[in-house]
This record gives sequence, C-alpha cells and structure tokens, in this order.
Amino acid sequence: MPADYVIDLIRKAVFSRGWGRLSDQDLVDYQSRLNADPDFEPGFSQLVDLSGVEHLDISAEGVRTIAVEDRWAPEARRAFVAPLDAVYGTVRMHEGFIGRDSPNIRIFRELAEARAWLALQGEAESDSDPDPSER
Repeated sequence: MPADYVIDLIRKAVFSRGWGRLSDQDLVDYQSRLNADPDFEPGFSQLVDLSGVEHLDISAEGVRTIAVEDRWAPEARRAFVAPLDAVYGTVRMHEGFIGRDSPNIRIFRELAEARAWLALQGEAESDSDPDPSER
C-alpha cells in the first residue's frame, strides 16, 4: 500500500506519506483507515509528504471522492509536500474540491518548508513519520 499515516497524539499531528505509484483506490483506502482511526482528531495538524510519489493513477473523480470524505476541520493546519508538478496539481485539485481556499492549507515543494510552516522545524525527522522503506 503506497499511502500510510501515523497519528502523533503528543504533537496533535498526523504524518501522512505517499510513495511509488499512487492510485484512486490507494487514496480511498488511506482515507477510510484514517477516518475510522479512533485517534484521529479533525483539528490536528497534518503533514502530507508526497515527495516519494513516482507516478499518479489518480482521476479527477478519485480526487473528488476523497474531498467528499474529508473530515478535517477548517482551522486544521495542513501542509502538503509535492515536488512533482503532476502531484502539485492534483493537490490543488483536491483543495478546490473541498471548497476551501484556506490560509490553513498550503502546498510546498520541500519538506523542510512544510515542517517549518507547521512549526515542526525544530525537531528531527520523527520516528512518528511513516517510513515506506520499512514496509
């Protein structure tokens, strides 16, 4: 499964990561697991690292489906890392479908910038960050 997350209750943050070939079904499965997780809180911050995504098999309908199931609170700070143009565009599409042009959602090209914006810059890469190399 090329999408996973870890919930850090101490930092009140969700660390999400996608890698490899990412499909509509991968996103639906990821979202279903996150929404059903008893530790998930819609007001937590989120760091979504998509720098490991090599190819997208994601349709506009798939992005819309994920947006409909989006349970994040409008005040939740969410940072997406999308170095590839195709990934960046897909995240922008998601932003449009959830209907929020919010200052609390930002897309970055580099992980360090996203971590800084979420005020995670002073911390080392966390053991809480899902690591696809451990799969």
